[in-house]
Amino acid sequence: MRTYRDIKPENFLLYSADDDSHIKLIDLGLAKRVGANEVMNAPNGTPYYIAPEVLKGSYTTQCDNWSMGVVLFIMLSGKPPFSGKSNKEIIDNVLRGEYDFNANPVWENISSLAKEFINKLLTRQADERLTAEEAYNHPWLAEQREREFGNVAISMDVFTNMQSYIEMLQLKRTTLSLIASRIPED
Repeated sequence: MRTYRDIKPENFLLYSADDDSHIKLIDLGLAKRVGANEVMNAPNGTPYYIAPEVLKGSYTTQCDNWSMGVVLFIMLSGKPPFSGKSNKEIIDNVLRGEYDFNANPVWENISSLAKEFINKLLTRQADERLTAEEAYNHPWLAEQREREFGNVAISMDVFTNMQSYIEMLQLKRTTLSLIASRIPED
């Protein structure tokens, strides 16, 4: 069994430019082969996507399911469930585990089954969170597999929110690069 420990949208690529391209997961630098219930304690991950138990220093492969819940939240709304102006604020929000579907009007057009699926992935207690197999068999995901080749309407608000999120990440990276370039080597 493997745990990825850094699932985030930036680590998914399309294999080709085709509409029906396969998705590839990249950057396996934090991935680790583990036993079924092996407990890990190295703090790994990216603040927006990191599971609360990773921050607490004792976690299993369930941390990846939390991260997938965050990715799905972003895919459906264009915004992360746990945000903040600094990494500390983001991490504090992750530890609280509070998010609000009503904070963004995009969620009005998202099915209750999708919201239930996200809720079950973003359960703070890892042992109560959906396993990968349970997530794969969840009715909402099964419904998506059935509709895979149909036309799905996506609200323009999702695209606007995604663009804002991407621009914010780019600004943050540029700022951090500038700061890093000005720090003396000693």
